[in-house]
Amino acid sequence: AERYLDQWKPYTDSLQQELEGIEQILFTGCGYSLATTGMCPLILPLPCQGIHSAHFLARNLETLSTRTLTCICLGDPLTASQHQSLFEAVRRKQAKSFLIGTGSDHSAFAIPQIASPLLPLLEILPLQMLALAKTRTSTQTASPSSVAP
Repeated sequence: AERYLDQWKPYTDSLQQELEGIEQILFTGCGYSLATTGMCPLILPLPCQGIHSAHFLARNLETLSTRTLTCICLGDPLTASQHQSLFEAVRRKQAKSFLIGTGSDHSAFAIPQIASPLLPLLEILPLQMLALAKTRTSTQTASPSSVAP
């Protein structure tokens, strides 16, 4: 976690660009990762929803747009291939998405392998980086009259 947090500045810089045009974030996963998906509305300063991956696949896949970011928790080895397939399905819809886990193609979402019950402790870090990036973007685009002295 310390190594990950040491990179907060480059992570938030790159995530600021990824958040351009995004109006909603969906987090999905299952098993231990449900603890992470449930935390997103408490952490992120923009509309977001945590959804079980089976529910997401059944109800949300068809409603994705370019203004939605989908973050998929890779989870433990038993669910990783299922979530990798879900990630690929979201990408086929031309929607922006990232895996949170060891197989992520974005460094801010890449976390080291850890025992399954401890996954939420590391999966929560990319959510915090997204919150920092969104807050930094909002602060930079705020007009001087909207910022308290």
